Amino acid sequence: MYQLIEKLIKKKAEIINSYLDMYESGKGGVFVYFNQNSFNNFYKNPPLIELTNEFMFYQEGIGLYILLKLFNKWEFERIDSTEIHENFISILIQKKNSVVFVGGDFNKEEFLLRCRKKKLLVEAVFNGFSDVENRDYLIKKIKICNSRYIFLGLGTPKQELLAFELKKYLPDRVFICVGNFMNFFLNYQRRAPKILRKLNLEWFFRFLLEPRRLFNRYIIGGPLFFFRILYLKFNPRQ
Repeated sequence: MYQLIEKLIKKKAEIINSYLDMYESGKGGVFVYFNQNSFNNFYKNPPLIELTNEFMFYQEGIGLYILLKLFNKWEFERIDSTEIHENFISILIQKKNSVVFVGGDFNKEEFLLRCRKKKLLVEAVFNGFSDVENRDYLIKKIKICNSRYIFLGLGTPKQELLAFELKKYLPDRVFICVGNFMNFFLNYQRRAPKILRKLNLEWFFRFLLEPRRLFNRYIIGGPLFFFRILYLKFNPRQ
């Protein structure tokens, strides 16, 4: 886990610059946000860390921010992945760059219509359940797309595992794991009011909206996360 913490991108500007540099250079890569839920998933499944050695990570959320301070990582900015992706999409719209989206269970026509209203160019959208099950089909379809930015919105660790697999066959594409972001961006799902975000209570707002789905992530996962980071703090060889 320490090796992953050490490779985290520190500043907001570095993240978007890395997206753009990867695109301009013609090289591919995978960018992943790393939050409290990611930490718990990776902690209980150490092989995931080895699998993602070549990925670029950045910390996201109040939980990871606290973790970094406990480890005396004062140089890290507090990062909100939704804000990062909103800013990046503004750049894509300005540059008229298109994307491919993989994730969710959206009605594709409605999804594309909402993207057009936002002026985001989406070359193709793939279902996060049925299309993802057929890897050969998915790889073939993405390969014929001109878009080099691939947004993955499947949640952790599914999106990281899919990115790892797709990158083997599509090495020049830039894969960006966005989780639930498109739900917020396209107004399928309401985001927490700004006051709650400033108070670092967005997680609580999301839990109130989806208590059954998010119970394990926040009510069980939250205390477990803090227990684990304290354990790492006092057992640095782990």
